[in-house]
Amino acid sequence: MAQQFRHTKGRQVKDDCKLIKLATFGDVRTDKHCLRHNANVVEITGIEGDYDSEEMTPEHAVELLEQHQLKAAIAPTFSARSDAPRWRVLTPLSAAITPEERLRYIEALNGMLGGVLASESATLSQSYYVSHQRH
Repeated sequence: MAQQFRHTKGRQVKDDCKLIKLATFGDVRTDKHCLRHNANVVEITGIEGDYDSEEMTPEHAVELLEQHQLKAAIAPTFSARSDAPRWRVLTPLSAAITPEERLRYIEALNGMLGGVLASESATLSQSYYVSHQRH
């Protein structure tokens, strides 16, 4: 069944978007009973990056990554507009890595994109909402 999205003034509502994190978490909860925190990341299965500067199009990001022979999925954020692009880049790994190795990978990905990823991209347990655009 297709995902249904509510729209507010022609835009999706963030709660209707999918939350994604390319990692495996353990079973250690915080005081607030949350499993998604840095100390509970067991392994990394891919790298996610966040772009919010509203200048680089997803198509240009794909071109830059393909220059480095890197295939990735680019997904718009819920607030992306054609005149103000905002997106997530998702790069699955061929084999899982340790949480300690992730920073090196996000720095490499950011370098391939010209250093445009938001600082929260480096946060180990950061997850992101992904969306789709309707034309």
